[in-house]
Amino acid sequence: MYLTDYQAKDKDIISYLAGQVISEPIVDIKKLPGTMAYNYKINHKHIFKLPNEYTTTDDWLHQSQCAPILQRHFSFQIPQPQLKTVYTPNNQSLLSSSYPQIEGVCLTDDAFAVKKKPFKQKFFEQLSDAAAQIHAVSPKELPFKLPTKIDYLEQCFFKNFNGDAYLPKKLFRKLMHNSILGLGQSGLKTELLAHTDLHSGNVVLNDKDEIIGILDFDMMVRGDRFLEFRPRLYDDLFDMHLFRKTYQERTGIKIDSNDLYQQEMTKQTLSWFCALCNLYQCLPLSERNKKMKQDFKRKISSERL
Repeated sequence: MYLTDYQAKDKDIISYLAGQVISEPIVDIKKLPGTMAYNYKINHKHIFKLPNEYTTTDDWLHQSQCAPILQRHFSFQIPQPQLKTVYTPNNQSLLSSSYPQIEGVCLTDDAFAVKKKPFKQKFFEQLSDAAAQIHAVSPKELPFKLPTKIDYLEQCFFKNFNGDAYLPKKLFRKLMHNSILGLGQSGLKTELLAHTDLHSGNVVLNDKDEIIGILDFDMMVRGDRFLEFRPRLYDDLFDMHLFRKTYQERTGIKIDSNDLYQQEMTKQTLSWFCALCNLYQCLPLSERNKKMKQDFKRKISSERL
């Protein structure tokens, strides 16, 4: 279970839930940046996280188990999440995650966007070094098998899918493994750890603008380096280009621009596929399957031209 957007913006509800986790009076609540999860800063010193449709219990359990193992490899701090079941005012249960705030500042996307080039150059140099440390960790060191990015996409896409999902799942897998529309060969690589959400809001800076911590390892996957450079991770395309360029210069490892193009194609095609599935839900099953197959083949053929 997770909160609706309306509930997640209600400070009375958030205060009620946070009070079950943090053993002190709630005197201040601040919504933190990010659209993929409901994150709050409580009393200026605790990060309180609530689930949404993208975050599962397993994600947080994995992050909690991984933190001590990962910290041995990193020069920056990562938080140790504390998991607890909390209850809404109408007695519905949901899992929460909380951890002490690392002393420092996380920039919102808007605050980062207006920073000057010298600041961004220094920021991405440090972030590239931090990313290289993350990528040096083998997923085999972890006590469980992490999902791949394709696993995550399938899980998110079908979590709330109504009706018979057999054919859509079959077509989804074909789509993901298609060399034109899918993630290509790089999308199938699983030899290293990827954070996948290294934007400014998840990076903690001290008063000297030095990176001292990185948050939100709950979306980490087995994958390839290019997953850190997904389209629109930063609002400004120049920032994304600077991150990729700096990483290549610092590590000597080339990030293939074709992989980034395929990510963008995947995002667009998933939107099309979602619309296709919803459009044909009103048809009888046999007719729905026939039409979906026809449109799917037509889409694949047109993209290959």
